[in-house]
Amino acid sequence: MKYEEDGNKGSWQGMVEYGSIGVELAASVFIGAFIGYRIDLYLHTEPYFMVSGLMLGAAAGFYSLYNIAVKAERRSKDK
Repeated sequence: MKYEEDGNKGSWQGMVEYGSIGVELAASVFIGAFIGYRIDLYLHTEPYFMVSGLMLGAAAGFYSLYNIAVKAERRSKDK
């Protein structure tokens, strides 16, 4: 492929890798809130589990973001 010959492969890889961070964070929050909402419907405890799931999803998303940042820092030190 042409972009590999030009040396642009790293920039595309970085764009995809860092572009997925937002999607991963949003998905974590959405999944946590959805699971909490479903538990609330089952137990008739609205909105307690949804809020708890939202916070747990956000915490999981930020933990994932932290891991990505640590890996990126390690890679930049290796170069």
